[in-house]
Amino acid sequence: KAEKDTQSLKQRWDGLGVNLAAFIHNNTDIVILTLFATLSEVSVYSVYYMVVKAVKSIVTSVSSSIEPSFGRVLAGDSDEQKQKFFDKYTFIIGFITTVAFTCTMLLITPFIQVYTRNIDDTDYNQAIFGYLLAISEMVYCFRDPYINVAYSSGKYKEIAKPSFIEAFLNIGVSLLLVPKLRFTGVAIGTAVAMTYRMIAQVFYVRKNILQRPVRKFIKSFAVFAATSALAFFICRYLIPVSTNGYLGWVVSAIPVTLITAAITLGVSFVFYPAELKQMIAFRKQTK
Repeated sequence: KAEKDTQSLKQRWDGLGVNLAAFIHNNTDIVILTLFATLSEVSVYSVYYMVVKAVKSIVTSVSSSIEPSFGRVLAGDSDEQKQKFFDKYTFIIGFITTVAFTCTMLLITPFIQVYTRNIDDTDYNQAIFGYLLAISEMVYCFRDPYINVAYSSGKYKEIAKPSFIEAFLNIGVSLLLVPKLRFTGVAIGTAVAMTYRMIAQVFYVRKNILQRPVRKFIKSFAVFAATSALAFFICRYLIPVSTNGYLGWVVSAIPVTLITAAITLGVSFVFYPAELKQMIAFRKQTK
């Protein structure tokens, strides 16, 4: 006898639209390569993306574990507490993303060479492509807190348009570049589309949710990008990564990871001492 409640899921179609745009965006590369490239090129892309996707899932799982707590902060805390929590949220994701994807850029191509050492159907030594693919997913993870804060605020309708622009920008740039650059072209298309969505999301959050100064994002992105570049070049020229088997690769990966983490930790101590202390305290509480 209860009356129909038409408001409980009033943004269901907007939510569906956002997920549809994400589905198009996430599958654009492989579809375009299947239609316009060779089977061996699709194979190269698939193997590299398998590794990058696994690394991305680690970062996004951490972000997803923080999102419900931020939803509670948005619902009841003061504006100052919201800003402080978001500072901590973006720092944690930025720190993990920097370490994870800097190591990925350094280690992915040697790993693929080990993984495909007895396969000679195509050349899997594609370092530039590996860098571009890792950078594009690095951007995806950097923007994740800004997208999750919109989800936590129920702003599905408002972010649907940027979601579709991202998807179709990926398609357009990839189609434009794939005839000459092949799988590197679709990697560039993905990076361009993700960069657009990141910028759009930062400005949307500033204007409609947290009134957060854009300079905070610029500082964070610049600091972590510079940290990644510094760690990359130091490790790239000081630590040759072995391709003579899994054991040799692991032995090489250990100092790469430790140096990258140490550099990121040192830079964070200089630019984000309060957030670093909070992250360490949070880690101790979860043990």
